[in-house]
Amino acid sequence: MVSKDNWESPVLGAWGLGWEIWMDGMEITQFTYFQQAGSLQLSPISVEITYGLERILMLLQGVDHFKKIQYADGITYGELFLENEKEMSAYYLEHASVHHLQKHFDFFEEEARSLLALGLAIPAYDQLLQTSHAFNILDSRGFVGVTERARYFGRIRSLARQCAQLWLNTRESLGHPLGVASDPVHVVCPKELLDTAVKKVNDDSRLFVLEIGTEEMPPQDVVDAGQQLKDLILRVLEKQRLSHGEVQAFGTPRRLLICVENLCTKQTEKEVEVRGPPVSKAFDNQGNATKAAEGFCRRYSIPLDSLNRKIDGKTEHLYARIMESARLAVEVLSEELPSTIAKISFPKSMRWNSQIMFSRPIRWILALHGDVVVPFMFAGVLSGNLSYGLRNTPSAALMEKLGTMLDKMTRIQNMVTKLSLALQIDEDMLQILQVAASLAMSDLATAVVTEFTSLAGKMARHYAIRDGYPEQVAEALYEITLPRFSGDILPATDAGVVLAIADRLDSLVGLFAAGCQPSSTNDPFGLRRISYGLVQLLVEKDKNLDLKQALELAAEAQPIQVDASTIEDVLQFVTRRLEQFLVDKEISSEVVRSILAERANLPSLAAKSANKMASLSRGNLFPKVVEAYSRPARIVRGKEVDPDMEVDEAAFETNEERALWSAFMSVKNKIHPGIEIDDFVEISSQLLQPLEEFFNHVFVMVEEERIRKNRLALLRDIADLPRGIADLSVLPGF
Repeated sequence: MVSKDNWESPVLGAWGLGWEIWMDGMEITQFTYFQQAGSLQLSPISVEITYGLERILMLLQGVDHFKKIQYADGITYGELFLENEKEMSAYYLEHASVHHLQKHFDFFEEEARSLLALGLAIPAYDQLLQTSHAFNILDSRGFVGVTERARYFGRIRSLARQCAQLWLNTRESLGHPLGVASDPVHVVCPKELLDTAVKKVNDDSRLFVLEIGTEEMPPQDVVDAGQQLKDLILRVLEKQRLSHGEVQAFGTPRRLLICVENLCTKQTEKEVEVRGPPVSKAFDNQGNATKAAEGFCRRYSIPLDSLNRKIDGKTEHLYARIMESARLAVEVLSEELPSTIAKISFPKSMRWNSQIMFSRPIRWILALHGDVVVPFMFAGVLSGNLSYGLRNTPSAALMEKLGTMLDKMTRIQNMVTKLSLALQIDEDMLQILQVAASLAMSDLATAVVTEFTSLAGKMARHYAIRDGYPEQVAEALYEITLPRFSGDILPATDAGVVLAIADRLDSLVGLFAAGCQPSSTNDPFGLRRISYGLVQLLVEKDKNLDLKQALELAAEAQPIQVDASTIEDVLQFVTRRLEQFLVDKEISSEVVRSILAERANLPSLAAKSANKMASLSRGNLFPKVVEAYSRPARIVRGKEVDPDMEVDEAAFETNEERALWSAFMSVKNKIHPGIEIDDFVEISSQLLQPLEEFFNHVFVMVEEERIRKNRLALLRDIADLPRGIADLSVLPGF
């Protein structure tokens, strides 16, 4: 994140404009375009880049406090510097002698002035820094009052100015051995561009667009400058007799924009009265016109007898009424726009690559009257017909479809009742859930969480307790953020579990519906982390929630249309995270895929089933059951078996058929989609011997159609028994 960070040090006569860079809730870098130092205007503009090394290291090392930074092998930053900080803080804030520090300040100042007199700028500057440091300690001890502060500032600023001036003189006397920065070249707009634009003009009124593209301006500068530019443009159009329609101003951090509807292509003609020479000088004593009168008439191409006489003050002058010529709008605007833009004022302006003052550096100027470029030069930038699109527009625009954080909180509040019933949460918790849902994530608007995003949830709990909410509500407000990453702690309360699940369901469904699915290389909204957290919650808290039904519940609360294909996409996305979660538990990928093929919508049951199947697969019975199911499945596969055909016992010809049918009917009602995997294996073992006898003595694909189809229907029903439990076909030995 980038935000404004204007810097100034009045005591040193230095200031600049710039930005600060934030990452993970901490400022890590700032850079400043310095405008002045030592009370001297800088040319060229210098850029200072400052790094918060400790904060960057915290991010790189993954620690939550600067004291935990690994400074070297076996030693932390805190172990090395904490005692220094404690003792120096005690000195600055409690024990520094004000009496001695005042003397130090005077001594350093006197020494600096002596060095300045000797022409030694660098050691004088070193003494200047000592005076500044002494002042800072005096200030921290509470010694410096308002009046004294101004006096100290004046003394230090005077030294800073003299050091800066002496250093410039020193470098000049040495002939600037490191070179001299060349002055900016003041380029003017080529006349050929205006001539080309004039040739393209036609007689139709057209839209005029002026866009000034800059580096990021402060928000208030955008608002103020946009209104100023609109007012200035209106004055120019009126003064230059350019008829027009509605004038609108727009602004973003990187651009100021003016749109003028139906701007004419030519000025309206106007009759004006112009004053000529005094009558006493226009005619001689005989009443004949002098060269002054003849020159006036020649200048405006008018006859002598068309002139009038008027007294202006105490002197009589000649006057003529003439028609002012109508110039093209592109010519007028080309002349007027540079001075018009220069009149925009800002609380803090800066110079960049020219002597022009503006809020931030200008990077492009677009000026179009219809399809004709209005050519002019401002701040070293030539106008043209090129603009630049918004950065990260797709992500920002799509998020707008889901509303504000308040809208998200409302959706969660609407979901929690039905969701808690699906999760079999006690009804006594509903009131706690409703209150907590109404406050969920409200701490995101606080300055603390804005600066330190890792405190989200923790601050919500703190604020709720301070405002007198029940402990259960406060804890749920914290637990809605859990888990924050893989392996993080999970909510301990039912209210926290419900809110955390609701939050993740809403984010997944809403963002998928808004078109914000992650790509193979980009996941700006952290949906993989969100879905992995949802899997952790459902599996490790053993919540038997039907994921597809829960996603449909979240879809009902969305402000945009969520179709069935989107819900299916989200389900598949979460299933892939569930697969990874189970594989990370060292369960074989074949077992995981087998279970998820049938039970992905029930993550908790799927995880338990995968664990049990992994254990069973190491025994003797499970491989036999898998092989037993594989034989009827392979025979039925690819055969035309009517799915609605029922097995006809009367069509059985052998005892093996009857025995297998009897065994099937015995296990059929015991096997259902929610059965535990070990029970399924145990019950299915009753089919092993009948299946073995059947395949040893019965030929399925006999010539007689009635017998063949009946036997295929029997095998089809047996092969379908694992449906809703596991897809055994992906397992070894099938």
